[in-house]
Amino acid sequence: MNEEARQQSIMLDNITRALAEWTVTRHAETDESLPRRYGQGWRGQWAADTRSRIAQLSQSLAVRRPELFVDAALWARAAHAARGIDPGDLVENLRCLRAVLNDEAPAPVRAAAADAVDRALTRLAEPPPETPVGIHPDQPHGTLVLRYLEALLAGRHRAAEELIIESVAGGLSVADAYQQVLAPAQVEIGRMWHEGEITIADEHLATHNVGIVMSRLRNAFPVQPEATHRVLTTAAAGDLHSIGPRMVSDFFELAGWQTFCLGANTPAAEVVRAVVDYEASLLAVSASSVLHVREVGDVIALVRATPETASVRIIVGGRPFALVSDLWEELGADGTAASLDAAVTLGARLVEGLPAATRGRA
Repeated sequence: MNEEARQQSIMLDNITRALAEWTVTRHAETDESLPRRYGQGWRGQWAADTRSRIAQLSQSLAVRRPELFVDAALWARAAHAARGIDPGDLVENLRCLRAVLNDEAPAPVRAAAADAVDRALTRLAEPPPETPVGIHPDQPHGTLVLRYLEALLAGRHRAAEELIIESVAGGLSVADAYQQVLAPAQVEIGRMWHEGEITIADEHLATHNVGIVMSRLRNAFPVQPEATHRVLTTAAAGDLHSIGPRMVSDFFELAGWQTFCLGANTPAAEVVRAVVDYEASLLAVSASSVLHVREVGDVIALVRATPETASVRIIVGGRPFALVSDLWEELGADGTAASLDAAVTLGARLVEGLPAATRGRA
């Protein structure tokens, strides 16, 4: 990760609260209807929203990828529209943020920050893309995914679990249960929340159940000979999403690796300590959103700078890496993978010492 860009990002973090307050004040001056339309807590609501937006901007600056901020703005527009919030308010908020950055942002940050906001405003002026299609019965095990989701969202959690457990007992491989049922179900749950079709409580309950099913499926893992390779998986510091690292860890275990999953929100120093303690030859780090990409870079930099871990191979994954194909290179990783089986393939290739030309994206 470029150190100058990282420092600019931290510079922006240090004045986020002030920038957000100035932006909301300017927004209220340009649109006096905000208090009436959003009610008594309007200012706190918009200040929190703006702080989050500045955090997304800061992270995109850290990795020199403004397209990550653009994606976050488009994501916010869709979420607002699904909840009956006028998308024009988001646009005006960004215009006000652009003006505040021009007036108040430190000189080293100003140009890059303004450019990212301008790019977002340009894209927001275009018509929204079509809503992505959800689960289709014709996709691999699509009917099972739909039945699982239907039971989950109807509150029949035990019935949802048994659908998967019984399917595995009936011949569905554990690998397919993970990659073609649970992973697509988790993506669909996220899409439904984003589109306003389910509540945050629904999403949390469903995600909790996915974790329960994963724990129960461990009973069906094949007995493996003594592992020759060790992988440690974790989400970056601040990232509270643990299902991704757990799925990656379990998939490596299914492939015969010895695995150590730290779950969510692990500080960089603790990751390095764990890599040393567990003698891992591969580290897999995830970021579920743009809000955590700098922290992925920080843990990679610390691993590289620590003599005991400098030779450890590192792969990364999550939505930002799917959006920006070369982001893994910017952060100093050895590659990224778009699926569970691709992560295992890439990890094996890296630790078995194939030439660098074969590394990278899988």
